[in-house]
Amino acid sequence: MSRGGSQRALVLGLVWVSGLCVGAAWSQSSQRDAPPDKPSERANCDPGQCGDAESALDRAAAHPDAPPRGERLEAPDTSPRQGLSAAWADLRLLGLARAWDELLSAPAPGALGGPHLGASWRQLIDFYDGRAAFQRVFTAAEGLGPTYNDTSCANCHNAPNLGGGGADIDHGVRVHGPPWTGGDAMGLRKHAAPGFKREVGVGTVARLRSPPLYGLGVLDAIPNSDLDALADPDDRDGDGVRGVRGYRNGGRVRRPARFGQKANEWDLPTFAAGAMVDEMGLTNRLRRDARGDHDAVADPEVSDAFMRRVQAYVLLLGRPPAGATTDVSERGAEVFERVGCVGCHRATIGSGTHRVRGAYTDMLLHDMGPSLDSGIKDGVASGAHWRTAPLWGLRFRHRYLHDNRAATLDAALAHHQGEAKGASDRYRALPPEERAAVRAFLRSL
Repeated sequence: MSRGGSQRALVLGLVWVSGLCVGAAWSQSSQRDAPPDKPSERANCDPGQCGDAESALDRAAAHPDAPPRGERLEAPDTSPRQGLSAAWADLRLLGLARAWDELLSAPAPGALGGPHLGASWRQLIDFYDGRAAFQRVFTAAEGLGPTYNDTSCANCHNAPNLGGGGADIDHGVRVHGPPWTGGDAMGLRKHAAPGFKREVGVGTVARLRSPPLYGLGVLDAIPNSDLDALADPDDRDGDGVRGVRGYRNGGRVRRPARFGQKANEWDLPTFAAGAMVDEMGLTNRLRRDARGDHDAVADPEVSDAFMRRVQAYVLLLGRPPAGATTDVSERGAEVFERVGCVGCHRATIGSGTHRVRGAYTDMLLHDMGPSLDSGIKDGVASGAHWRTAPLWGLRFRHRYLHDNRAATLDAALAHHQGEAKGASDRYRALPPEERAAVRAFLRSL
């Protein structure tokens, strides 16, 4: 049995035994410890998260730079759970019930679209429970819209499997830069509920692919100081590659960001919360749509417990497994480094226990020149600035770049100008066999 299959079998065995123990305790204590008619969803997640006011969700919501949320939304009860209810939450039995089909049929740890290898049995349940939440289809009665791009997270992140990117550019997003925002990007949703008007683009309009989510949890854990050390805004080493940190636009204190194609989201909790609002119109305690949420559903439309489930899925979603290598692809890796592609696409990033190998990114913004200029700025990023996309999992892609314009790797590399012009020119000057080796290397990722 594979390591991933063994971990999943261990979860089933442990939870079955634990369920017997809790069931016996429940039968003896049903009168004393019976739950209320409508138990709080907070019982479904880790007590260290739900009962602790300093959870990632609470910290992000309380941060002074948190985006405008309209009216103040009530914070959840953070009183500690005790006795049987605490054991119930810690054993993840409700999460297991929701995730049962996922646990039996979804990818195993270490497989593409599965949780990372080494996840604890509690993390495995949280992952598969979160995977079920990620596939939830929302309706207008639950807060969808009134304008939206799709009805489920899974609809835009399913290629080559769940947790990946959009199947095509039609499953991506559109943004525009209307004059009243100073040209900053705003989402442009494709659909509208009955009785509401579709959003119309103003100013420059651009299309973006939905990026894959594999391995973002380990990139989220890299300390800001490590990313700061990679930035070179003044090109001190003279290699033509600068690289700057992204920052969230606005707020009393400028806070570094790393997620999103313009590096405009601080961390995965705010990234997921922003997607709920921007793509589905679903308000939550972290984010409310600044344009106003004009439906009749009370805010927040999705609970903290649901957000924790989605957050757990994205945080625990494993990196893509490495592909098979050959002598040619290994030689291509050497050429990739020699021509300078690693100035942005770094093989190793982070330090200590947060060192990540094989992502081929620096999580920084780079000016990619006029060919890739969308004409829309976003915070500190100009239209030509893009955050270095991780290359792991590239072998599962069939089109390339932020808008899927390139059908081949050579076409994508030809569009790399600006800070990448030196490396792009050196690549195109290579003899055919070395260019083929680089392509073989990229297709092994």
